[in-house]
Amino acid sequence: MGSPYVYCRSWCWYYSCVGCNGNITSYYWAVCWNLDYSFGPLSLELFGKIQTLFKEPIHKELLSDRKNEQSAGNSHNCSDSLDELSELISRDLHISDHLKKYAKPETDEEFGYYLAGLFEGDGYFGDHRFEIAFHKDETFLAYYIKKQIGYGSVLNLEGKNSVRSVLRDSEGLKRVLTLVNGKFLTNYKINQLLKHGYDSKFGVTIFPSTKFDLYSNHWLTGFSEADGSFVITLTKSNTHKLGYNLRLEFKIKQKNSDLLKVIKEYLGGNISYLNTEQLFYYNSTSFKSAKNLIDYFDQYPLNSSKLVKYLKWRKTYRMVQRNEHLTQDGLGKIRKLQGNLRD
Repeated sequence: MGSPYVYCRSWCWYYSCVGCNGNITSYYWAVCWNLDYSFGPLSLELFGKIQTLFKEPIHKELLSDRKNEQSAGNSHNCSDSLDELSELISRDLHISDHLKKYAKPETDEEFGYYLAGLFEGDGYFGDHRFEIAFHKDETFLAYYIKKQIGYGSVLNLEGKNSVRSVLRDSEGLKRVLTLVNGKFLTNYKINQLLKHGYDSKFGVTIFPSTKFDLYSNHWLTGFSEADGSFVITLTKSNTHKLGYNLRLEFKIKQKNSDLLKVIKEYLGGNISYLNTEQLFYYNSTSFKSAKNLIDYFDQYPLNSSKLVKYLKWRKTYRMVQRNEHLTQDGLGKIRKLQGNLRD
């Protein structure tokens, strides 16, 4: 270390921290045989595992696990708290450059969770029929749903940029009911089923709303097909290296906040109300939330055109991971990806 560095060294068991001009730049984790492992300018190297994230001083927000305030390239004051360091060490924000083999829901159980999420996002049970609306760009998704159910039709709506998947066949309705029954997280769709007597029509007990681990099945994928969007945000900033603050956002709008609260429990984020649209609005902005989403959607892939948008959003995360966002060339590439994600 040269003269510009100011050292503040405090040992606790095998731990020390080194501060540089008020910013945390590296840590040294010494084990009893004097072998050092270090992590610095968001590089995590712990026992031989190197995970490069952001080539900037560690955010104080990162250390305190503030879920909604992370962005790439910011700087704050040094903190040598052992609790904060342990929290940072326990994280694994690295993602692989390689994707798993793409796989749609294979079993009825998997497809049932996917369909339940899609329904809770934008489906409707009426009197002996169900409907799901899709943007015209998602016409192939409507036909995929029809194929998986084995019944129904896809209608083009004249003068509108949408298509509608409609099912009125009794056998088809019974199959849908069997697929989604017991997989709804709220009562809205259950109340529609009970209102129109689906239990008595088909001799099926309608199960109440349930709870399950969102990371364990395709429900969030289906729900995101209906209402989710992936956003790359670049805003001007005087405190960032290239003059821009980068955020990877995941957004959802809904008439009710119940499902958004469930999603917030898993991902963090914020929920607000948009008076102009009379909708509740969920927004996740932290890189920790982005990592959780990437882990999920890599395991349970999207089936619509949103898959392409997700992959571009994921690519931006990888660019940040490789510090490319700190170069003019990398920032230019991110701008192009940002433009491709706009609806």
